[in-house]
Amino acid sequence: MKRLEAIATCVLLMALPAGAQQLLGTKPKHVSELATSYPNAQAVTPRIWAPDLDEGWIPQGLVVIGKHALTTAYQDVHENAAKCRVFRIELDTGKTNGMFDMPEPCKHVGGIADIGGGYVVVTDTRQNWRVDLEKALSTGSAKGATKGMIKLGAGFGSAFSFFDGKDLWNGVWYGEKDPGEPKIYRVELGLFDRGGHTVTKDNAADVIPIPKQIQGAALDKDGNLWMAASQGESVSRLYRIDRKTGEVLARYDMPPRIENISFDASGRLWAISEAGAMKYARDKKHFPVIFEIDVAKLR
Repeated sequence: MKRLEAIATCVLLMALPAGAQQLLGTKPKHVSELATSYPNAQAVTPRIWAPDLDEGWIPQGLVVIGKHALTTAYQDVHENAAKCRVFRIELDTGKTNGMFDMPEPCKHVGGIADIGGGYVVVTDTRQNWRVDLEKALSTGSAKGATKGMIKLGAGFGSAFSFFDGKDLWNGVWYGEKDPGEPKIYRVELGLFDRGGHTVTKDNAADVIPIPKQIQGAALDKDGNLWMAASQGESVSRLYRIDRKTGEVLARYDMPPRIENISFDASGRLWAISEAGAMKYARDKKHFPVIFEIDVAKLR
């Protein structure tokens, strides 16, 4: 009987879509199957289901720190519950190993950046928070663990952030038909210590134009700037960008609704998608996962 069960299990695994047997974490009940047909599939490996999708959380930000991925998510389903949450996920097992909620002003959490020293910066549309990571994880709340906040004026919000080893960079998202200029701009970490600072057009530093629809950015070990872009189901791309001018040097189509990206210490590129999250359950292709991108296989 055990031999027959083992054979049946092997047959089942062979019948699964490519990459499905590697998926860790908890499969959401509302997702019938993971999309297996998408651009650059030869370079993409789904790794982990985004956490708590059945609770209405919509994945956004991603940063890899050591053996963990930190993801951000927002929800607009439960009116009296927290709107923004950060999850810590074990890369080897897919298990959620801690989480914390952001303060009430947070409505649409976006990026998360590791700035070293045990701190991360969590962003939403109109503010950045510097957070003592372990303290927030130990209590389940960033309240009492925030070490400074920066407000963001009109035109200088934040859909994503990345760290260059010295300063934080925020990125502003614009849709394809939106008026205005999408950009990244530098934020000195010392601003978190000043209190009450608001970034505006008069004091923003090193403003660089970027393509529209950008949802995430990360620097590789050689200092090259990569950006992820998406809008709805139809547009999902990965760019390599000239860091000084914002010029597109390379472009690759991606699985749907790609959001933030992050390079790990070994140089592997990770990404997260919101396609098929409960808010987008009607999407034709569901891909609400943390996935790995082998940049050498992109075409």
